[in-house]
Amino acid sequence: MNIELQMGALVLTLILLCFFLCQKKVGLFSEKLFSYMLIATVVATAFDIISTAATTGSFGMPEIYEYALCKAYLVTQSAVPFLALLYTSYYFYGADQYHKSTILVKLMYLVSVLLIVALPLEFYHEGRFFYTYGMSVSVSYIFALAYVMIIIGMLIINGGGLNKRRTFAISMWIAVWLCSAAVQFLFPKVLLLSFSCAISVTILYTMIENPESNLDKITGDFSANSLFEYTHWLYTVKKQFSSIHLALSNDESLYAFDDEKWVLGDISAYLNTFENAKVFRNIGREFAVIFPYGTDVDKIAGEILERFDRPWDTKRTNGANVLLFPKIYVTKDSMLTGTSERFLALYRYASVATAISEGGIIELDRALYNEYANVESVKDMVRRALDEDRVTVYYQPIYSVESKKMVAAEALARIVEGEDNIILPGRFIPYVEHTHLINEIGERVFEKNCEFMHFNNMENIGIELMEVNLSVAQCEREDFPDVYMDMVSRYGIEPYKVSLEVTESASLRLRQRVMNNMQKLTEYGISFTLDDFGSGESNLNYIVDMPVSIIKIDREMTRAYLTSEKARVVLDNVSKMVKQLNLKLVAEGVETRDELNAMKNLGVDYIQGFYFSKPLPPLEFVSFVKQFNS
Repeated sequence: MNIELQMGALVLTLILLCFFLCQKKVGLFSEKLFSYMLIATVVATAFDIISTAATTGSFGMPEIYEYALCKAYLVTQSAVPFLALLYTSYYFYGADQYHKSTILVKLMYLVSVLLIVALPLEFYHEGRFFYTYGMSVSVSYIFALAYVMIIIGMLIINGGGLNKRRTFAISMWIAVWLCSAAVQFLFPKVLLLSFSCAISVTILYTMIENPESNLDKITGDFSANSLFEYTHWLYTVKKQFSSIHLALSNDESLYAFDDEKWVLGDISAYLNTFENAKVFRNIGREFAVIFPYGTDVDKIAGEILERFDRPWDTKRTNGANVLLFPKIYVTKDSMLTGTSERFLALYRYASVATAISEGGIIELDRALYNEYANVESVKDMVRRALDEDRVTVYYQPIYSVESKKMVAAEALARIVEGEDNIILPGRFIPYVEHTHLINEIGERVFEKNCEFMHFNNMENIGIELMEVNLSVAQCEREDFPDVYMDMVSRYGIEPYKVSLEVTESASLRLRQRVMNNMQKLTEYGISFTLDDFGSGESNLNYIVDMPVSIIKIDREMTRAYLTSEKARVVLDNVSKMVKQLNLKLVAEGVETRDELNAMKNLGVDYIQGFYFSKPLPPLEFVSFVKQFNS
């Protein structure tokens, strides 16, 4: 009997099946479909071996049984490409469209089974060679080829919908199957199909469906990528769940890799003790635990927090241990967010919003979701405004105490929403300052300002300097100086006529890069202004470290100067300090005659505020300055 390859295929697929069934799996529908395909391959190969042995007289069974075994082999063998098509369809269409998109295919398989059973089958047996032929075999080949051609069509039309690794694995499966099917069809004595199916599922197992690839290497829990896939499937099939996210403090005593490995392993083992818990190792020192809907996650969160009151053993030889202070984020009902993307994004938003708070339990509830949704709505609005070029620039003139004229202006971002609706930066900058959108807004405003200066000679109306706001997030970018210098050069602007206002008051993350970038721009000729002095925690350090030439007093400090003795003492000394450093001082937010006189007496060089003018559209700004300076 020519069944050596089939025997090898059976051993290989049985080993794969054993590994697959014994390993820890997430519970995705794709895993279930792959297990069906693997089982079908095992069964088909077994029927191939048994039917070959039976029809060559090895078992001495009645001919009708031999006939039935051969039919069973054809049915199960055609099931393999059929299940491969279902498996591929799931990845292309997702769980929500899977059942609708595969109805016709399932009917095709049912028809093929009926035809294979009903149509005649012939045997060929000569020496050790045996194979079947006839209408029944031809139908099984035709339908199997149809399934494979549909898969090829899906790859051609929607190939971009899968990642490259998955596309390659499925393509390899197709290539192996087609080659072996063609060989066996043309040379019936060469029984390759079962072996090729075994090789094909091995490829899929190795490249896509190996459960080990979904596990975190340190803890053995499911990975962050698996968290998204699993929750995506749960949302797609509308299966509610509850969850707990656990974010650990960045304790320095965990910085040694071995210590972190032991502690994370112990925490993982503890989390896995909860009934029905599916534990995921999220990004960094974070865990996510998914529970069936209705689980008392408040009680579990309390128990987890209580456990963290005790230290964790790092397994060091000196017996040291570490005390951690986690933040625990509780979601009672997954339907709060509606999608896996929003579910994970809400947690990220909450973790940023509570970054400076101490450890404890935070519920991801409706109020927090509404807050997050509002932030996302603002971000979408900003994205649309950038795409549709509705980000515009208004200018607020700056008055020189010495010359009694308008000599500078601050460029301020605005978003045009409808004919008469102008959105001020306070309604969108706070929501995007920690995203890539702040870079896009900053560059758009700077370029529009350069364009405005190019087409309007500012010196003719008395404007010597144009100030543009800049966040430290922008200044931290490595390409920031080159981008801004390129725009200044492209529009033919003299660099000394531009000043960039540093508006970020938080601590710098990439201090040396920021300093290097600012130094590069300063050497090019662009100056820097320190905005909102007196409102942030790091401004004194900014004056010492940064190459700023202008200091702007925050509007709240300007107002407090008239009512608070402490504020007067502070600003009097700031004024002296600024003059000793040969810097210029600007008072922001001046709105009344009393504030104007007080700032003049303080000795400021420039005054900015509604007392003189609100921010104006470009043409109105030019008209106002011309009239004021004349």
